[in-house]
Amino acid sequence: MALAVEVDPTVVSSFAFLLLVFEWFTALVAFSTVAAAPHSNEGPLQFVIFTGVCVWLVSAYIALIYVFTQREENKAGILNLPLETWMKAEFVYFALFSFFSFVSFICAAAHTHGNSNIKAGAAFMFFNMLAMIGSAIMSNEEIKQQQANEANSTYIGVNPSA
Repeated sequence: MALAVEVDPTVVSSFAFLLLVFEWFTALVAFSTVAAAPHSNEGPLQFVIFTGVCVWLVSAYIALIYVFTQREENKAGILNLPLETWMKAEFVYFALFSFFSFVSFICAAAHTHGNSNIKAGAAFMFFNMLAMIGSAIMSNEEIKQQQANEANSTYIGVNPSA
């Protein structure tokens, strides 16, 4: 018995997906370069590694959800959450980890010990923060658009715009 998986090829060229791939890549480089540094066992640098790994994993999950078209009109993701709930969860994730990426950037920049690996990790966390802010803005706009579409929809026997 073959497993049928539906893939949406148009998603790969969308700006939101490319931003997710960029977040995934910058998080991977940031946490791996900091983890390879000699002083990576210090608390602030451990936070950089934690943030990088979390962003790396969650961005990969969201990207897979986008590619395999699990984010449909009514349900989204493996948890089958209503789309509105999923969109709000995405926004909260992007906003929260934008802040975490900023704090990680500051932690890495303040504790470089002259090590180029930590400096590179700080730079990639900064780029990650910018990408996460962009994703949060796009997610917020998507929520507003979804709410506007719901407000303009026709209900049974009633048209609110009339």
